[in-house]
Parts: sequence; C-alpha cells; structure tokens
Amino acid sequence: MAQRLINFDVTSNFQGADVTTRVKSRIVCHFTEPESDFCEMHGDIRILGNSSTIFIPDFRVADMFTKNNLSGIKPYARKTDEIALEHVRQFSFSQEMPRCTQNHRVPAILFSIGGYTGNYFHSFTDVVIPLYTTSRKFNGQVQFLLADKNGSWTTKFQVVLKKLSNYEAIDIDKEDGVHCFPSMIIGLKKYKELSIDPLTSPDYSVTNFREFLRSSYYLKREYAIRLGSKEKRRPRLLIISRKRTRTLMNEHELVTMGQNLGFDVVVAEARSNISEVSQLVNSCDVLMGVHGAGLTNIVFLPKNAVFIQVLPIPSGDFERIARTSFGDPSETMNLRYLEYKISEKESSLIQKYPLDHEVFKNTHTIAEKGWFYFKSMYLENQNVKLDVLRQACIGCVCLRGHFLEKAMYNSIVARSFSQHGQKKMRRGAFFGGLVLGFFICIYSTPYQGPLAFGADVTTPVKSRIVCNFTEPESDFCEMHGDIRILGSSSTIFIPHFSVADMFTKNNSSGIKPYARKGDEGALERVRQFRFSQEMHRCTQNHSVPTVLFSIGEYTGNYFHSFSDVVIPLYTTSRKFNGQVQFLLADKKVSWTKKFRVVLMKLSNYEAIDIDKEDGVHCFPGMIIGLKKHKELSIDPLESPDYSMTNFREFLRSSYYLKREYAIRLGSKGKKRPRLLIISRKRTRTFMNENEIGKMAQKLGFDVVLAEASSNISEFSKLVNSCDVLMGVHGAGLTNIVFLPKNAVLIQVVLFGGVEWLATTYFGDPSKNMNLRYLEYKISEKESSLIQKYPLDDEVFKNPQSIAEKGWPYYKSVYLDNQNVKLDVFRFKTTLLEALQMLRGLEWLGTTDFGDPSKNMNLRYFGGSSSDAEQACISCVCLSSHFLEKAMDNSIVARSFSQHWRKKMRRGAFFGGLVLGFFICIYFTPYQGPLPFGADVTTPVKSRIVCNFTEPESDFCEMHGDIRILGNSSTIFFPHFSVADMFTKNNWPRIKPYARKTDEGALERVRQFRFSQEMPRCTQNHRVPAILFSIGGYTGNYYHSFSDVVIPLYTTSRKFNGQVQFLLADMKVFWTAKFQVVLKKLSNYEAIDIDKEEGVHCFPSMIIGLKKYKELSIDPLTSPDYSVTNFREFLRSSYYLKREYAIRLGSKEKRRPRMLIISRTRTRKLMNEHELVTMAQKLGFDVVLAEASSNISEYSQSVNSCDVLMGVHGAGLTNIVFLPNNAVFIQVLPIPFGDIEWIARTTFGDPSKTMNLRYLEYKISEKESSLIQKYPLDHEVFKNPPLVAQKGWSYFKSIYLENQNLKLDVLRFKTTLLEALQMLSM
Repeated sequence: MAQRLINFDVTSNFQGADVTTRVKSRIVCHFTEPESDFCEMHGDIRILGNSSTIFIPDFRVADMFTKNNLSGIKPYARKTDEIALEHVRQFSFSQEMPRCTQNHRVPAILFSIGGYTGNYFHSFTDVVIPLYTTSRKFNGQVQFLLADKNGSWTTKFQVVLKKLSNYEAIDIDKEDGVHCFPSMIIGLKKYKELSIDPLTSPDYSVTNFREFLRSSYYLKREYAIRLGSKEKRRPRLLIISRKRTRTLMNEHELVTMGQNLGFDVVVAEARSNISEVSQLVNSCDVLMGVHGAGLTNIVFLPKNAVFIQVLPIPSGDFERIARTSFGDPSETMNLRYLEYKISEKESSLIQKYPLDHEVFKNTHTIAEKGWFYFKSMYLENQNVKLDVLRQACIGCVCLRGHFLEKAMYNSIVARSFSQHGQKKMRRGAFFGGLVLGFFICIYSTPYQGPLAFGADVTTPVKSRIVCNFTEPESDFCEMHGDIRILGSSSTIFIPHFSVADMFTKNNSSGIKPYARKGDEGALERVRQFRFSQEMHRCTQNHSVPTVLFSIGEYTGNYFHSFSDVVIPLYTTSRKFNGQVQFLLADKKVSWTKKFRVVLMKLSNYEAIDIDKEDGVHCFPGMIIGLKKHKELSIDPLESPDYSMTNFREFLRSSYYLKREYAIRLGSKGKKRPRLLIISRKRTRTFMNENEIGKMAQKLGFDVVLAEASSNISEFSKLVNSCDVLMGVHGAGLTNIVFLPKNAVLIQVVLFGGVEWLATTYFGDPSKNMNLRYLEYKISEKESSLIQKYPLDDEVFKNPQSIAEKGWPYYKSVYLDNQNVKLDVFRFKTTLLEALQMLRGLEWLGTTDFGDPSKNMNLRYFGGSSSDAEQACISCVCLSSHFLEKAMDNSIVARSFSQHWRKKMRRGAFFGGLVLGFFICIYFTPYQGPLPFGADVTTPVKSRIVCNFTEPESDFCEMHGDIRILGNSSTIFFPHFSVADMFTKNNWPRIKPYARKTDEGALERVRQFRFSQEMPRCTQNHRVPAILFSIGGYTGNYYHSFSDVVIPLYTTSRKFNGQVQFLLADMKVFWTAKFQVVLKKLSNYEAIDIDKEEGVHCFPSMIIGLKKYKELSIDPLTSPDYSVTNFREFLRSSYYLKREYAIRLGSKEKRRPRMLIISRTRTRKLMNEHELVTMAQKLGFDVVLAEASSNISEYSQSVNSCDVLMGVHGAGLTNIVFLPNNAVFIQVLPIPFGDIEWIARTTFGDPSKTMNLRYLEYKISEKESSLIQKYPLDHEVFKNPPLVAQKGWSYFKSIYLENQNLKLDVLRFKTTLLEALQMLSM
C-alpha cells in the first residue's frame, strides 16, 4: 500500500519551566492506512489537553493536513466509520509554544477510548491490541494520555494499562496545564480485526499478545487437553450465554447433550470482571457461542483449544462478518475453528415470518434497506434454538454405549457379581451399546455410496473439500476423505461432491495446479484436472496424503522454478515432515533431476509422474495446486508457520552450506570479502567483465566470475562462499537464496523502465532474506542500445510507448537485445557502498538509492552521530573522490605514464582526505573530551540502564566511554552516580552470574564495582564487550548450559560475532570444553579479565547475562530468539546432520536408535545390560554411553539417536542435541513429590519447547537401592518432607547422592512401547 509520510525536521529550544535543552524536532504522519491516522513526533512536544491542541515548533499545519483534507487528527482506530468518530475528540496542531507546566522524561501515547469501546469486541480490536503493539517496545517507560476517558473502561482494563505503562494514565481532556514530552505518538495503528499483521508489526504477533495476557492475568494453562494422552480428566466446554438477543433458547438441552458426550459443561455470560472471566475461559478446552462480542474471550483460551461459532441466519451475509471478526483471528491464535450455520427452523424468526418471506429468501433486499434495519432484524431480534440431533449419529453411538454401561453397573443383576465380574459386564454393555447405536445410525441414515480404500474396505470416511479460487496467483483445493485419482484421464474422484456447485460459480471447469493463474501463456501447457463423483476401484492405496502440482510451462526458467514451484511446495508440504506423496503433472526429467535434493528432503517417497499412471491411486487427503504468496517470497500472514528465513535454513541444511553469516570487515579475520559476478552469455551480458573484475580486486575483493549452473549442489556452495553477489537483472540472481545472512546483493538494472520488475523479483525479496540490497541503474551510455538507436529515439525518450506495443515487443527491445558495459568509475561508488555495508558502516552517508540502513535492520555500535559528524565524514569522502577524479582527467596527468598516473591518483585521494578533514575541523564546533584515553576525540553519548528486578540475574547495559580495570574489579563510567542507582536497590555492586538468589553459587563469583574516576586507556577496543562469570556452578554440565551458554547466546547473538567476551572467574577446562560456542559467538579471543592489569576501553558494555527459565528462552522477554533458534545454532556449530528423528512406518527401514545415559558414581542404573537386551528385542539399536566432556564428539552421538533415556541428572542436558520429534525419557528416583518438580523444571518443561516428546518413568520403592538400607515404613519412604526439613544437604545426600536404581524391565517396557508409538506419530 502506498503511504504518504509527511516528514518535518526542525531544530528548536525546549523551553519548559527549567529546561533549555536544544532539541531536534521531527514529525512523521501516516494518513493512508485503512483503519487509522497516526503521527509519531520527536523533539519538544507540548499538549494542552482542555483545548485539544498539540504544539510543535516550526511546524506548518497547512502543508500536512490541507493535502490530506484534514483539519486535525482523531486518535481512534476506525477512521472511516463516521458514527464511531462522532464520539472521538479531534486534536489540532499549532506552532505557538506555551510555557511547560509539567515536564515528562518519557514519551507519550495519546489515544481515545471513545468510539465503540462500550462494546467488548471493539475494546480489544480498536484499542487494546493496537495499544499493545504500539507501546510494548517501551517496556513500561511510556505515559498514556487518554482522550474521551471512560471510567468503567479504565477500571475494566486496568491490568493491561498497568502492565504496559509504569505511570498512571492521564485524563488529558481535563488537564489545564501544558504537558511537555520528548516524543509523542498520536493514535494507534490497527491491522485487521482482533489480529496483528506480522508484516507491519514484525516485532509482535498474536501469539506474543496472548502470552502477554496469560502473564498479565496469571493464566495457568498454555495448552488445551489432549484426549487419549495420560491425562484422565474430561474436556471442559464453555457455552457463552446471552440474555438479551441471539440467546440460546435450549441451553439446558445443549448442556445435557454435551455432558452425555463426555464434556464437563460450564454455562456463563461474559462478565465485565476480566480477571475472573479470563481464568474461567483459560480453564476450558472448547468455547462455543452465537456470533457476538462475548466470543472475544477466545483470546484467553489455551493453545489448541476448539472454538465453535454459531452463525445466525442469513449465513451468507454473516459468514463474512463471522470469519473476519472471529474465525480468521482464531486461526492466528493457534485455536481450532468450527462454524455451525443454523437452519431456518433453528431461528426464532420462523415464529414471525413464513419460510417464503424475504427475511429467509432474499436477505439482500433487507441489507439494501440499510445497516440499522438489517441489524435490528437479524442481530437484535433473533434468537437460536439449536437442533441437538442434527449431528446425532456419532452422539447416538457414544450415548448408547455410555447409557448401557451405566445401566448395567447400577442393575441388581450386576451387583450380585464380584468386582472383577462387574468390570467385565460393564465393558460388554459399553461395546454392546456401541453396536446398538451403530445399527440405529445405519438404519436411520440414507446410503451414501461406496467408502474408502478399494473394494474390500468398508470404513466410513467423512469427505470434505475446501477450494480457494480468489487468490491472485493460484487456485488450489484441500480435500480430506476417500480421494481417488486416475492420472491418465486427469480425473479426481471424491464422493458426494457437486462439481457444478463449486466450479460453475467460479467460471471454471477444473483446476490447473500451477501457481501463475493469471498468465494464459503459462497455463497453455499445464494439464487441467477435473472432478467426478464416480468412484472407481482402487488399484493402489496410500496411507499418507498427497500434493498434486504441475512443473509446467515456465519451470525451464530458474527464477520461475523457485518462485512458482519450490517455495510454494516448501510452505505446502513442510508441515508433513516427509510423510507426503508428491504427484507431478507435466513432469520434466531435467527439472526433477535438478531439484532432486529438495524433493527428497520434503518427501520420504519417490515422486509419481501422474500423467503416465493408468491405475487408480487412493489417498486419505489431497492438496491440489500450490499456494503462492509473492515473487520469491513467503507472506507471514498467509503462512504464519514459515518464513523466508526458515526456507533459507532449509536450503542450507539440504545442500550442506557452511556459512550462516557473511564476513564482517574490520573484525579480527583478515580474509578479503568475496565478490561473485553472475556472468551471462546470450543477452544482458557484461561486455567489460574483466575490467569490472580488476577494479573490484583493487578495492579489496576476491572476485569470482561464474555463469549460473544447472548443478545446484555445486553452485549453491560457490554462492554461499561469497559476501557480495552482483549481476544484471535475470534468472541467475535467484541464487541469492544461497547467500549467507548480511551478504550484499547488487542488481544492475537495465535501461527501459524495468525498475518495477527488478524490485518485485529480487529487490523486495532480498530484504526478507536478511540481505543488504543495492541497485545500480545504468545510463544510456552504458547500454548497448546506444549502438542501435539515437539518443532522441523513443527507446530512450519514451519507454512507456514501447511498453504500449505489448510485452513481447517490450521484452525483445529491453530484455532480449540489450547488453551492458558498466562505467567502472561510476560503478565504483556502488562497490564502495557494499564494502561499507560489510563493515557495518551504512550510516556513512547515502546514495541515490536511499539509506539502506533504514530498511535492513542493521546495527552499529558506538555513540550516536550528529548531523555535523555525518556531514564531516561525507565532506572527507567527497573531497578525496573529487580530487582523485579531477587529477585523473587533468591534462597534466595524461602526460605521465600509467604507473605515475596511478601514484598521482592515490596522492590526490589522500590529499582530498586531508583537505576534507581540515574543512571539518574548521566548521565543526568543539564538543568536549571523548572516549578512549588522551589521544581519542570522538564524541560519545553516555547511557546506563540497569535491571535489578529480574528473579535470576542483575545486569547492566552501558553505552559511551566504558573502561575496566580487571585486577581491581572496577568499571569506570563518566558522570555516573553510583549512589543514585545502587543505593535504591540495596546493592552496592554487581556479580555477573545468572543465579543471584543462590548464596552458595555467588560465593564463587567475583563482584564488580563502579567508579567515576576515569583512568587512562591502555588498550582501546572498537567493539562492545560482554562481561560475565564462569564461576558459580559451572563445574556442572547442566548449570554451564542453563546459567551461561543459553543466556550468553541470547545476549550476544545479535552482534554477529562483533563482540568481545570478558570472562571473570575463568576456568581453563570450561573454555576448552565450550570453545566451539565461544568462537561461534565472538570473532575475538576471550579475555581473562581477572588477570588484566591494564585499562581496557570499550564503546559499550553489557554486564551480566539475562536468564529466563531453566534451560529455556522466554519468547516474551527475548522475542528475537527461541529455543528452536538456539538448537539450530548448536546444530550448525557442531555440524550435526539430523534435523528430524526417524518416523516409524515411513519408507525408512532402519531401526530407531536409543541412547541410555550411563552414570558411574550415583543414581546408577544397576541393570543396564538387562535394559539393553529388552530394548533390542523391542526393535531398538541401543547405545550405552556416559556423558563426555568432549562435546563435539558426544553431540554427534546424541544427534544420531531417536530416543534418549537416563536418570535425572546433569547428563540429560544433552537433549539439546537431539533431533526434532525425538523422545526423551527421564527416570525419576524417589521421592516423586519432591523430585518431580525439580525434574519437570530442569528437563521436562524445557524439552517440550525443544520440539521433543517427553516421558517420565517414576520408580517404585522396590526399584530403589534405598530399600536395602531402610525398611518400607521408614521416614525416607513414608515422610520425605520430614527429611527435607533437615536441610537441602541432608535431603540431597539421601536421595541424590546415595540412591541407585534397578528398573523393573517388565514395568519399564510399557514406557519404551509408548516411545515407539510416539515415533510412529
């Protein structure tokens, strides 16, 4: 969507009561968003509430608002709804600057709670969710200004307001004084109803918002019940009751039916006390209700819960509203969504109107009478009486079985039998009831044709087909049930399917499964598949679903292969984890050979050439066609489970590409950056490739010149080895998918108005791939067209007129018959800019292509640079470049030889640097002494932020001139009042170890103090530092990961290696053990700070590591990284091959591998060999190994296994190396009550966040060695809390240090069988 950004930069004096700081003002407003107008303002911002006026200096109201036909701004997120805005106050802007009566140090957000906020749904969708995405980034350091304040609203949502802001909200309408802020956001940005758009708000998602609500209202349940698991409780159903309109008139009947089906049923009306209602909703597994505001409470449901929305009539009109308001949002919340559309007989309107009335027959005429009439008819005056028998067949079967079982149990006959006999009779009654119910269903249900797989199969299958014909790029259908296909006739058979109903409405007679549906040229050679109800006999049954797609017309082109097939196939099939069968239409052997690696990685089965199949293949489900989002991209809105980052990781693991990140120039590594020039032989060729290569080599590149190869395995490795890729717009640039992160793409854009093609095909996609993007637009003189056409030809003067002659003609002129001869002097600037990007110096000025750093989420370190500083740098660069070029073109220079001219150019370049430097010195005001010691004069802005409120760790982040003297444990920071910060926290110093409440751990951790005295630097560093201790409990493998390695990853990963580690309490064996991790996270040798006698100076420093939970990463406090990311990091660091565990029942025939973690000192498994023999008989290959200090070797062993088991202890930490979907079995010693919470906290809960399957085995007293020391009635068995009261040391010595285990192999066998079952899921 095009945005109009009104951007003003001015400088003013902030003249509050006591404030006279000079401030730069800036305002950016958006008026093109569909739902809301909003402005973001920085500088000296003042507001007088009772006059609804915002004051900003030198701001021309006319320029901004007149162009947008606005006289001000209404800060409510429903701008096109005039009725809503009637109740919203408008704020105007002024240049007059009244005196401040109250100064604030934090930014403000001004928003209205007028409009429709009396409605619960609108409160969330118009205010609460937009407020969350707008304010969450401030971490509470923001002031809310409420316009149109409503006391009941603020009371209702006080929990949310307090969680998002540390300050009492201000009712701005009643304020007589002038409030002054350093910045202000006016209005809230809204995306969709009850949703967050990850494209426009990449930092937050609906999942993050629901986590925020869960922590705010202390909701316990993260996941809904999983029936069939060990948990024996009944699922809980919440029926949202309504009293005024759209009431369920037979609630009690619904409750009875729900209870009979096995639900615990709760009926409740949505209440204004959110704290109470959120607890109730979170305790339920299913929520149902008639469409209305009360359904907003789905935000509190646990993940994987089911949401049933009952749609009143007319369903055709309500369906869109229901889907938009609740259906689509629920799916982004990880809920399962069902719709129940009532029939006319279930509506109370049947009592008022006959069935042939327009209310039923012609709802559009009702709608044409206006929204209010439509609303009063269908929303305000309609109630619902559901037909509880409408889906009664399954209920009938279940009810019969349950009824007969209960009747038998309560009968006099049953009571005359023993307990064992009664149990048998109950079972017989239950299954008899099932049979009776089944025959009643068969008798009362009409025959519906043949059933699933082949002639001998009589299992009833529910068929379902969902097709989407509205997507711009592709039509596709998803089908479940008994799906059959006869390839040679291009026919798909599905029972009870009316072809006419679906395809006639969409002007289609079938479906062409290729993702470029608007392109007739592409679809000419794509096979069309039709549908039929005739059910042919199966000749081959398949147990897995299938994806049917074409590799038709354009896939001979490398770009289209990726954009039209490979990427859509990835997003469609990745969720199956290989358990999917590909059916290829219009198969090309060359294509399947080229992309064989991708096909084998996505499917465990050989792809079928469906065009040649004469037999009928039968599947339980089928997807026809591939869903494409954008060119060479994945839209996170349409495919929330996958992104281009995930796809590039998939390619990296598939083709074994080593490099994750491009080189960072200026780091310790001295290797030169590598430039790949994509060569072309037929058209759009570089006519001076060698000249470009030589110039790039002189700039410091290693240059590779190569034509894109059909051997992807080889060429992908070449591309991945490079840091910069450049080429003329064309299919060869598709290879950017293999570049390492932060690499640079330079696209040479041809002459002829092809910029939109270049941006759409490669420019925008590259930004989603974490690449830096540059465009070089050639001039007329650099085009070979200059040799064919004069400069005044329409080819140069009016490319649009060429385009009007049709695409084939346009393409033949500009794409098929144009070559390029770059002006190497002009192009040199672009390569220099690429070098700047690789140095992380994108802020050193901009080019014609804009400021790259604005679009690429790049970071740089050090102080903030002012306009004067940036102008100074630009001046130096321009002066040197100008003098160098002037000297090269001068008559004097031409009289010298090539060698002397080269020397003269260098002299002119450095002369220009000196000239520019003195110009800067002369024109730039002196700004005081600067960072690193006496000889350094770079201005640095100092800032320190400390957090002492975290439960596990204290830590500080400091920017500016930071110095540290290691052997005195002192950190020096200018203008820093130690007393102000630490006295308030009763903590005079800081110990940088993430277990702050454990005195035993902190005894071995060095304490660092702060000082304002600034000693002279003996060593300057250009990168930031992280100071942390490897004291405490790091002798223990578990604590090494939980207290140091994982927190270090989340703290340092963002620096991409450009960070210096300072180790306190250093242990040589620890650094040797984790050297792979340390080297992967930092490009510099770690410093043992305790031994340093000199003063080290840094531009910034982080002291301490932020820990979340045991062996976990909290996505709320660390949104950029997750445990999944950490495990991917370990996998690439230790070169672990396996991403997924074995799936039993798939084509793979190898046996599952089980690793038993052996212990030799305590908590030993005394019958290990017995366990090994039993596991081998069950079908496992068994590995018995003690956890090793050589992580590189041991991680390989763990990663090769599908099941890991062991007694609770540090060795289980190795689960971090297991492949996804592996099974982890933790054996718990006694006593369970006390050990269980430790086991769950340290390994059980973390394993679930790692995509592992978790099982616990609790030993009995007879399996414990303690039985040999103590009788069964001893307090050690009978009263463990009494043992615990004697202290942790005593408890630990009894149960952890002096207990071994001898497992009952027959009892444990059940757990291993459960593990096998998990591997087959």
